[in-house]
Amino acid sequence: MSSTTPTLLKKESEAPSLAAQSETQLGWREVAPLHRIPVVTKTPVMIMAGAYLSKAEFRANTVFATMALGSLLWAVLYYYNEVTDVTLERERKVKRELWTTCFALTALTVVLGFLVGWKVGACLFAMAISQWAYCSPYVRLKRFWQANILLSGTINPILRFTCGAVWGTVGMPWLLLGMYVLLNIGASLRTRTLLRRRDAGLGYSQPPVWMEAVGKATTFLGFSCAFSLILRHGLPRVFLLFLVVAAGYAVFAWSGRVTQMRQLRRGWILFAALSVFAIMALFLHW
Repeated sequence: MSSTTPTLLKKESEAPSLAAQSETQLGWREVAPLHRIPVVTKTPVMIMAGAYLSKAEFRANTVFATMALGSLLWAVLYYYNEVTDVTLERERKVKRELWTTCFALTALTVVLGFLVGWKVGACLFAMAISQWAYCSPYVRLKRFWQANILLSGTINPILRFTCGAVWGTVGMPWLLLGMYVLLNIGASLRTRTLLRRRDAGLGYSQPPVWMEAVGKATTFLGFSCAFSLILRHGLPRVFLLFLVVAAGYAVFAWSGRVTQMRQLRRGWILFAALSVFAIMALFLHW
């Protein structure tokens, strides 16, 4: 028997197991990534900030209910994003119940939003549609980096704020919109620039190199808006501490030391802690 025979036998024995793995339908635990959990916390912060700066009265059946529904919706939408990624990018099968649960919970959340208030329901519906268009195998706008900037960086942040602002008595300060839109555009650009290898392998479009400079500029302008917002439009001064920590993380994110998304995900638990801190600060200063 030749020396290559054991190697060939080993490969032949592994082949069925690899084929079986590709046919295995993944469940909840295999699909849900832990790094998505901290990201959900930004939704209640943005809704609450929109309500706070629009002089809304904090009530359980209005602002709090909107925060809860918005958080639930985005938890489901982020999970839908992972389900589609696993299916289309990793070419793995997922259990049918994952698809049906995502659609059912999305529909339920939107319906409950309309029961809370038609404007809230309309915002939730618009966010659900935009995320469906971004992730869905039938449209898959995720293939284009421009869609990432338009939806994740612009439309969805505005809709989150609007969910809270609908309960207010005055309009939202433009600095609030500028702050989060610019910061989200910067974050979206940083994400796509770090995912160039993935995008190339999947045939997705990639932002030109010079867009990194645009991302850095929008991030800087976003933090400038945040600083002005705290000093001129009534956000609690304790948010300056939040701002310093977040700015430090942004500098790290855009530094040459970061070359992969997993490096940034390690700090997302800090982001979640800061979001909880922001919610508490807004509630205590309401």
